[in-house]
Amino acid sequence: MLEFFARGTAALVLVCWSAVAFAQEPTYPATLRVGIVPPPNFVASPTFPGFEHNDRAIRMLLSELPGYVFEGLQKEVDEDLKKAPGLITREDVELKSGAKGFILKGTLNSPQGPVFKWTMAVRSGDITGIVVVEVPDAVKEFAPYDAVRASLDTVTIRQTVPNEEYLAALPFAINDLAGYRFVRVQPGNAAMLTEGPKDAVEIIEQPLIMITIAPMPQQPKPEERDGIARRLLGETGALKDVRVTQASPLRIANQQAYELQIDAKDAKSNNDLKAIQWIRFGQGTIMKIFAVTNKDAWETHYPRLRQLRDGIGPK
Repeated sequence: MLEFFARGTAALVLVCWSAVAFAQEPTYPATLRVGIVPPPNFVASPTFPGFEHNDRAIRMLLSELPGYVFEGLQKEVDEDLKKAPGLITREDVELKSGAKGFILKGTLNSPQGPVFKWTMAVRSGDITGIVVVEVPDAVKEFAPYDAVRASLDTVTIRQTVPNEEYLAALPFAINDLAGYRFVRVQPGNAAMLTEGPKDAVEIIEQPLIMITIAPMPQQPKPEERDGIARRLLGETGALKDVRVTQASPLRIANQQAYELQIDAKDAKSNNDLKAIQWIRFGQGTIMKIFAVTNKDAWETHYPRLRQLRDGIGPK
């Protein structure tokens, strides 16, 4: 898939660094399961999940996708490479962990001039790790080919992320997880939780909980809260035949809030679902807590969801 590619010192020194890289522990951007030993003089970026050269416009971005994405991605890449042979090259890789994947590499044109781009995709269990490296031709001596290639060989996918790391990345505290676990966290504004073994959550099998926070400079009037809650509910995908069964104002942790209880069907399987949405109106912020489960499991989860909700507060 060409869109996927286009959008994601002396030789002795490089050989020595390669040996050092394999001896070093990988660094993981906050809340990511994908880690790497970056090339020399690369530091953690304060603005994106990855690394950048400490004084040059060279970026290394890391991300993760569900494991099942890998096969489809690989198929699309193979088909597109046949349509444009020679523009981009592909290299199959196997990491020390046994994880397998591929690297795409080639030169692209940009407004700033030619950029040599690497895109690596590797699957390990339920995670597809993605690494994208962009090296402008004008500064390529600061990220030599062999150094970047050796760095990619150190990609590692860890089995879990410590809860403490997830919690540290959020702008709010979760004092009681009520038995749920993190699936992923968007540092600074969002968390996804579930119960069960799968990270690629099927709602009919596992509950799905989403907590997001966003700026809201002006507090809405009481009569506006129902409309805001219903508009935010409309942003929730994967549901169909959505019907609000209860709507009411309340207070949560001394803040004005609004609750919607919902009956719906799973858009994929047509199974009956129950969901709840709490909107909390804070000082300059709005928080949305949305949870959905199989209807048969609702009575078990509802008190625990309230327990989770009541444990969310300021840091």
